[in-house]
Amino acid sequence: RRVHGTPSECLFFFDLYPWLSLGWFSFSSSMECTILEGWLDYFTQFILALIAFLSLVIKWQMETPQRGFKIFLLDSSKQACGFAVAHVGNMVTSQIMKTGEHSACVWYFANIILDTTLRVLIAFGVLKLTEKAIERFKLDPSNHLQRGNYGDPLEYIRWGKQIILWVVVVLFSRFIMAVIVYLLRTPIGWTALRILKPLEDFSEKHGHLLELIIVMLVVPTLFNSLQLWTQDAFLKAKSARLKWGKICPCCCKVPTEEEEEDKQLTELDTYTKL
Repeated sequence: RRVHGTPSECLFFFDLYPWLSLGWFSFSSSMECTILEGWLDYFTQFILALIAFLSLVIKWQMETPQRGFKIFLLDSSKQACGFAVAHVGNMVTSQIMKTGEHSACVWYFANIILDTTLRVLIAFGVLKLTEKAIERFKLDPSNHLQRGNYGDPLEYIRWGKQIILWVVVVLFSRFIMAVIVYLLRTPIGWTALRILKPLEDFSEKHGHLLELIIVMLVVPTLFNSLQLWTQDAFLKAKSARLKWGKICPCCCKVPTEEEEEDKQLTELDTYTKL
């Protein structure tokens, strides 16, 4: 089955044609993966982004000590910019890499998983190397690029510089990821196709609704939330830690402030004796 939409079958990665006519994935009346530019298209993407952001709010609620709301919004805005850049890159790669054998749905599935796992690891490595270079050559004497540090009182120039740095890191890591996908397109496409094969067979008999829900909604929601949680851990200032019991009291016993103080005093007493 073919994917409706832009008729480009180009495999050369740097062909810019898909940039001119690329839309978003959505649903068609025939229940197949389509590329559209209508309101339903953008509404679907908005809902996915909203769910991913709400997962960040849950993470923020679990922090101890908790970041201020303004700091949380500034940290999240960096994620939003990087998320938008990576998501568009994901769509572009999916459209460029689709062939008669591997539909854009297959490539979207492969890209969303690779982009939220391997690319995040690459982005973290690129960010660390960039920070080392900035420190080595003393390019940021005012520490404006220190992650999650926006000054006291808040200096939005710090926030702006950190957004620019993160977007550059995301673009560079996305380029590396796209090159990897292009070079390994055959095994990646084959693996994604094998994973989705049972779903494809089911869809051929019972319709494509389940396939679309899983590939276009369930997988992106889970993996995007995982990506945002992971990136938030290294984009914010390193002061807060998570306590699962704040959300789910059954998950673990959350110590009270008195218990925390007693524990610290015990540790101090032990250290003094040593």
